[in-house]
Amino acid sequence: MAGLSGWHMLLIMPFVWAIIAGVVGLVVYFAVRFAVLHALKAHTRWVDAGKPAGATAAPYPPAGPAQGPAAPPQAPGAPPQA
Repeated sequence: MAGLSGWHMLLIMPFVWAIIAGVVGLVVYFAVRFAVLHALKAHTRWVDAGKPAGATAAPYPPAGPAQGPAAPPQAPGAPPQA
């Protein structure tokens, strides 16, 4: 076992740990990516299943001043707000 100890192991072990950490990181990355994509696809199927047959999504109304909350009432005699 003398070959597995010594000064050269101080140089080799950081590279071994870096390779192990890289492999573990890639496995975790792809596992999370697969899980998120699977969840998004399942959610999309779930949402689409709740729609009536042949229905398309209604377009959003155009944005404009009528979309926001109503302005508070003005006091009598107050100048109009811009």
